[in-house]
Amino acid sequence: MALSSTVKMTIGKSGRIMNVILNPQYAIRNEETCSYLVRRNKVIDNRTDQRFPSVTLLPPFLGYIFNTITDDNRSVDEIAQKLGITREIVMSFITQLIDNGSSVKVKVGGQEFLLPSYLLVPTKLDVKEEYLTTDFFALNEFIPSRPQAPLAVNFMVTTRCTTDCLYCYADRSGKEDLSLEQILRILDEIYYSGVINLALTGGDIFSLHGWDLVLQKSKKLGFSISLSTKTPLPDRQSWLLSECGVSELQFSLDSVVPSILSKMLHVDTGYINRVEKFFYRCSGMGITISVRSVLTKYNASKEDFISLFDFLCNFNNIRSWIITPAFFSEFKSGEDDFGIQNDQLDVLYNAVRRLKAPFPILFNRDGNDTVQKYKTKEDFIDRNKTCLANTYTISVLSSGRCSVCEMLYDNPTFCIGDLRVQTLKSAWNSTKALNLYQRKKDLSEQNNPCNFCSVFDLCKNRIGKKVCYVDVIKVYGKGNDNYPDPRCPHSIDTELRL
Repeated sequence: MALSSTVKMTIGKSGRIMNVILNPQYAIRNEETCSYLVRRNKVIDNRTDQRFPSVTLLPPFLGYIFNTITDDNRSVDEIAQKLGITREIVMSFITQLIDNGSSVKVKVGGQEFLLPSYLLVPTKLDVKEEYLTTDFFALNEFIPSRPQAPLAVNFMVTTRCTTDCLYCYADRSGKEDLSLEQILRILDEIYYSGVINLALTGGDIFSLHGWDLVLQKSKKLGFSISLSTKTPLPDRQSWLLSECGVSELQFSLDSVVPSILSKMLHVDTGYINRVEKFFYRCSGMGITISVRSVLTKYNASKEDFISLFDFLCNFNNIRSWIITPAFFSEFKSGEDDFGIQNDQLDVLYNAVRRLKAPFPILFNRDGNDTVQKYKTKEDFIDRNKTCLANTYTISVLSSGRCSVCEMLYDNPTFCIGDLRVQTLKSAWNSTKALNLYQRKKDLSEQNNPCNFCSVFDLCKNRIGKKVCYVDVIKVYGKGNDNYPDPRCPHSIDTELRL
């Protein structure tokens, strides 16, 4: 095995390195023929590049190194002996990754692997991160593959919500939710399956009776959980967030004008005052907030968004502001009544871009009103967005059923298991899940261009699919999920707005 790097660094005069650990921003899942470097959804180290892929596939021996490294005596000697290389080679490699300010390329057998910045960090503590290892040997051949259990879970703990947003994409049909006892049991199931990242969604988690117990359980299990809410918690409940280990959350806020909020969220006139107090309390507790604003025709004026911007500038804990137009949902009718048009979108975006903000402002869509096709299928494969559903991630619905994507809900084609009657691993590795992951052509379907496409496997049968099944269903309707992604040059023409 050849291990080399494009970066040159020197070891200190002592010939030793300090005790080091894998940066807690990352976790390693080691499996038999593939290791997974996973970026945690919680920002732990602000120096790390959050644009770096959430999952990086690595040869097993690299996963073994990151699993084993603690200092230059015991672990370095152990690594060298295990891999059959000199101690000096191990030391040189490790040293290059300690507080590295930029990414590092590693060449292994003609393949290049990009490692993120600040991958290894010094520590004075004699501790070691818990790593997740299955049947694994460092010298096994590297075979990029779907992991044996999901790396991330989106857990919809309830369908209940404290608001009634006119643009909500959720299924609010009143299906039976799990009990609190069942939710806590499933959290154990998620943990023991080796899941690294957990997002708790709804509905709104704060509408769940016993939400603090759910957060406490998640903290006890060691999850860096992701939360999204529209609920400004009162004083006593706000402090529970800190006690439960919450250090950041996403808050959806579309306006500061009470009449607009009433129209869009069906909340009372005191809502924005409660939001203001909640934001200040979060600041006092050291909780950062990413704000997300959904655009409709009711809140899309330049004046309204400047007033929202001024409001956000009053707080020192706003991490980012994400602005996104309302989008299609099969569970919501009347989008044409509240959707924003291109000319409105362009005016607003241009106005917001000129603002001097103390936080990043991100736009979820440009001024293109409809789906834009790529000119060639090769272009589509190279540039279309990647979907990780059923590759690294799974969604657990409020009923306990498992879907490959939360936005597909109970669509029977994409429900792959039920945690009320089976384990998470068995659902993840069910025949249905594996068939969805490795799709087959159906040559009897003459009208489906996918079945006669030369890049079928590159699109639908590799890690990182190039097809979004949510968008496919929006265009072709239920039962036609095997048709092309709307951005594919072989898809039908559509006026769909995403």
